Amino acid sequence: MVEPQTVSQVLERLAREGYTEDFKAHKNSMRTIPKNIEINPEDLVVDKIYRFEGETDLDDEEIIFALSCPKHFLKGTFLVAFGPMMDPGDANIVEKLHKKIKK
Repeated sequence: MVEPQTVSQVLERLAREGYTEDFKAHKNSMRTIPKNIEINPEDLVVDKIYRFEGETDLDDEEIIFALSCPKHFLKGTFLVAFGPMMDPGDANIVEKLHKKIKK
């Protein structure tokens, strides 16, 4: 099986695997789209991480987190710009997720 090479290919594959929610940073929590459920980052499990680095532009870097929330029976993705282009709210959530996977 060929590994996905682009962000859209990874998102499509994850959607087929049941990661259908779109997680967005919202203050110190996460919100799901389209269900609009607020979730504490501590309730999330990081199932997979995909990092994409721009070949010619360092600002063209993204990370996809495949996340699940057993408490709400949800699976979804959190797509963020990485590096200097990262939104401060996203950075706060990424830091919380990173602490969870270091264990």
